Amino acid sequence: ITLWHRHLGRFLTAMAEAKPSAVGIDIVLPDRSFDAVVPGSDKLLLKGMLDARRAYPLVLALTVDPAGKLRAIHPSFLAMAGAGGAGYALFPADGDGRIRRFDERLGAGGEQVPTLAGQMARHLGIEPRAGLIDYWRGAPFTYLPLHQVLQWFDNNDSGALERAFRGRPVFLGMVLQFTDRQPVPEALAAWEPGAPDIPGVLLQAQALRNLLGSGFIQPVPRAAVIAAVIAAALLWFMSGSTLLI
Repeated sequence: ITLWHRHLGRFLTAMAEAKPSAVGIDIVLPDRSFDAVVPGSDKLLLKGMLDARRAYPLVLALTVDPAGKLRAIHPSFLAMAGAGGAGYALFPADGDGRIRRFDERLGAGGEQVPTLAGQMARHLGIEPRAGLIDYWRGAPFTYLPLHQVLQWFDNNDSGALERAFRGRPVFLGMVLQFTDRQPVPEALAAWEPGAPDIPGVLLQAQALRNLLGSGFIQPVPRAAVIAAVIAAALLWFMSGSTLLI
């Protein structure tokens, strides 16, 4: 993937013809140039990013190293993505390791940081709010293979590209069996029913689907829970008294 500059650049240019509402790249780009290995590769990717910037909002994925520090991306790629063009592809995990929540307070001291799904939502006019991810919202996801998209592009089939992507948010990510898998309480992949984990890109897609829909599930305030318990107790007491009479 590190040397996929040409393919990624072509994909971004193809999306300019497809006219999506926004594109998120859930693949962390390298931190250095590989022109010495594949001459001209940086230029090919930067051209695709430039085509993207002229046609739709683009957001690149950020991640951290094992020490919890930002894993760098080549400055040229970040600069081309522009303001609001990058976000952390991370979610907070619960005690059992599963991901149930969306929250941008991921900093070491609980500071808010931009996330991949959150930045996509902002580009689409929605300010993200923390909450529980509604895994039952929407049908299981399917996907289009990258080679199919690039084949349409190479064949100048703009109609197929627009039918697949026009006006929709698009994520590009990995759906391999052992790469970027995330443990979740409910399977989201139509091709892997009942799987205990899912490709990370589907987690981004489900979070964005919630944000663009009715939002995340919000916990009931503590005071409301206490009031409901008291009301239920009073109702039981009154019913019991009536029966005794």
